[in-house]
Formats: sequence, structure tokens, C-alpha cells
Amino acid sequence: AVSNSGPASSPSPLLSPRGPGGGGANPPKRLSKDELRAKCVAEIVESERGYVRDLETLCNVYLAPLRAKAIAKVDLALLFANIELVLNVNRQFVAELDARCAAAKAGTAPGAAVDGTVYAQCVGDAFVKFADMFKMYTTYCANQPVAMAAYDRYLRTVPAFVKALEEYDRHADVRGLNLGAFLIKPVQRLCKYPLHLRDLSKYTDDAHPDRAALDEAIGKIEKTVDYVNDKKRVAENQHRVQQVREQLDELPASVELITPSRRFVEEVAVLVIESTGKKATKSRTVPHRVFLFNDMLLWAKEKGDKKKLRYKGSLMLKQLVVRDAGVNNHLSLHCVQLCAVDGALGIGGGGGGGG
Repeated sequence: AVSNSGPASSPSPLLSPRGPGGGGANPPKRLSKDELRAKCVAEIVESERGYVRDLETLCNVYLAPLRAKAIAKVDLALLFANIELVLNVNRQFVAELDARCAAAKAGTAPGAAVDGTVYAQCVGDAFVKFADMFKMYTTYCANQPVAMAAYDRYLRTVPAFVKALEEYDRHADVRGLNLGAFLIKPVQRLCKYPLHLRDLSKYTDDAHPDRAALDEAIGKIEKTVDYVNDKKRVAENQHRVQQVREQLDELPASVELITPSRRFVEEVAVLVIESTGKKATKSRTVPHRVFLFNDMLLWAKEKGDKKKLRYKGSLMLKQLVVRDAGVNNHLSLHCVQLCAVDGALGIGGGGGGGG
């Protein structure tokens, strides 16, 4: 989120100095509820202006020059998704906020001025108007895990990309940040809106002309954020399933790992007991990885570099039975067997298929 805090010597947000001298012998003046509300509105508007400036920096300082360079192996659609559409929406939104504040100051908005400096700004309806438009963030936020993974990969593998970013990072509007810091800002900003609105609600009386619209805005914005977060979680999970698929060698064509309904649940490292001779006492443990999905259990053997895995087997959960295999005296380990309901052995001690 964009910070608009002042220097360390700024007065507390709950107190203001009395007179131009900053207080002196006079005690500080406690701010009224109307003044606190005005500060809250100012924070919303100023931080939104700063956020739009950051989006413009992202598009003008990074995206446009990278698009012109057309660097091989760099997928800009993967990195930036629909950021230009997001920028367009927020340009319109900040214009709405500015218009409402200007109307309040001119005395043409509902509510009267307070002591000539604090006005009854009504911003709730602006959030109501844009709540559904903010669903435009769904594409950007859902793409975020893939975008950041691509960003890290390009930094490691594409020297021309690194060289270009070194040039862009020196731009004054970047302010010592980098492309990664700007790419995450839309996700952070969307999550800030409910917090801003709830802070504003604390200083808004029931009789205030913004009260009804503000209550509606809180409900609509929270629903929008929940909607975007749900879609982001689904996309992140699909990306994780894809990552598992890319790790696996020797996956049979009959095992379709990526399906629309499959969800990744957990990954654990296990030791699988393998027999090393005819005698049951001769065995060894071999590192495996077990992947639990919402409908399947899959296990694979670790290869030398541990980056790739050799597929060893899988069972649909509706076919799975877990059996207590007791303690393996030779290895002093308590073991379990994961078996198919038809009796075919999945993973476990004592020999057979899954090892």
C-alpha cells in the first residue's frame, strides 16, 4: 500500500498543535470526530492518487519500454496481465473521489462545512459505483503467482531482461523500488479498501449524509475482495498442480494429473520400505514424495538432484485404504500401508508394488 505518512516529527493523528507555533505552552487540541473523519477521507484520496501514480509508473516506465524491446523469452502478458485495464479503472475511480471532495469543499455536496475547513465529504457512493468494476482485479490477482514466478525466472535466465530493468530502476518515479515491488501493488491495494472504509465508518455518525452509502460500500467492496481472493486461491492451486506435473518423470499417459476439478491439498516427504533381498529382514528406506489431492494420492521417488521425481504410483481416494503395518523391527519405524480397496498394495512395508 502507498504510505502518505509525514516526517517523524508530525503530530499524532488524534492531536493537532494549537496555533502556528506548534503548541509551546498551550496544550494540544484534541481533534473532533468531524476532523478525524476528514483526515480519514484525505488518507483514502491521497493514497489512491499515489497508487494511480504507481500504476502509471509500472505501465510507462516498465511495460511500455519492455514492449518496445520485445526481449526474446520474456512473456509480457504473463508478467503484467491486464494491468492497463486496472489502471484505467483506478484513474476513473480517483477522478470520482476528487470530484466528491471538490463538491464538498464548494458546498454543493450534501452536508455543511464544519468551522470553514472540514467538510462533509461523501465518498461511499463512489465505492458503491466501482465495487463491481473492481472485479477487473480478478484476472490480475489470479495471475500473480505465475507472474512472480516468471519474474524470478527471467531475472535468473534472461540477461537482456536484467539489463533493461537496471536502466528502468534508475528512473526518478521508481523511487528506489523495483519491478517486483510495483507488480504486487494492485493486490495490496485491493485489500486496503475494506480497511479504509471501516476506519471511515468509525468516524461517521448515523445522521451523516454518507452513512447509508458507506454501509452499502463496505458490504459491496468486501464481497468483491472475497470474490477476487476466491478466484486467486483457485488459480494458485491450479498452478501448484501444474508444478507437480512438471516435477514428474515417467508419468503414464493413463494418469491425467491436470483436470478442472483437481485441487492440491498437501505434499509430504516419506520413507518407503523396499526389500533388498529374499529375506524379509533385508530392507531399506527410500525417500519418496507423496502428493495428496482432493481426489487422488500420488507418490514418486526422489531422483538424485531432488528437482525431478520418478512417478511410482497413484490411487484415487475412493479406492484407498490405510492400514497399520506396525513396527518394522529392522528399521525401528512404525509403518503404515496405503492400499487399494481391491487388495492391491499401494505404498507400504513388506514388499510389493508401491516401493
